[in-house]
Amino acid sequence: MKTKIVFLIILNAFYLNAFSQNNKYPDQWTLGKCIDYAKVNNFSITSLRLSKNATDQDLLQAKAAKYPNLNGSVSQGIFAVNGSNGLHVNGLNSQSIGANSSMILYHDNNINNTVLSKGQLVQMADLSVKEAENNITLSVTQAFLNIVMSQENIVALQNLLITTQTQIKQGNQLYDAGSISKLNFLQLQAQQAQDEYNLIAAQNALRTDLLNLKQLLQLPSTYDFQISAPSTILVSDDLKSLQEVQDLAQNE
Repeated sequence: MKTKIVFLIILNAFYLNAFSQNNKYPDQWTLGKCIDYAKVNNFSITSLRLSKNATDQDLLQAKAAKYPNLNGSVSQGIFAVNGSNGLHVNGLNSQSIGANSSMILYHDNNINNTVLSKGQLVQMADLSVKEAENNITLSVTQAFLNIVMSQENIVALQNLLITTQTQIKQGNQLYDAGSISKLNFLQLQAQQAQDEYNLIAAQNALRTDLLNLKQLLQLPSTYDFQISAPSTILVSDDLKSLQEVQDLAQNE
């Protein structure tokens, strides 16, 4: 078991080293590209895939126990003594070749039970990989949509601030002309300050959303990451009811 753990650690280190030397990012980070990238490069999913490969090897080894094994050996030697007048060969070359084979004829169905157990572990490992891929898909999708919503929110707040600034200019003229009270003019200024605060908060939220997606994709913090939002979002009309989805999930 310890040997298997060490082997997986070495494979993980080799994978990370190879990936760090070949960072090739998509030209445009669409939602599909983000999901595909996360499934391939996420460390947790990669570790689960390596664990699945190990269980696959265990299953093959368990199946191989049904068949005879064959071991061979070859050796060669020479006898020599170191005399006073140099090296003297005493004897001739010796060679030996050997082979042996063994097979378990009956083990109280232990081999079949082991194969069945290893097969179940392979299925569990495969389901763990699929579950991790589904989870990362949901997380990346949520993070991506948060960025899109934050960007749209910033555009709306920028337009709102422009409108408020226009009202301030008009209010200043009306206040100088005596058409509005000072209280109304101060309310316009307060509204402008609130709109500026909302815009800054939305910009900070966008930075946080971008950082969250970069962390899910395990991108370097210094990488200039920009997503490519879709121009339109189409929703399928073939939507199942909640009960149908629950029944489908239970039967899978």
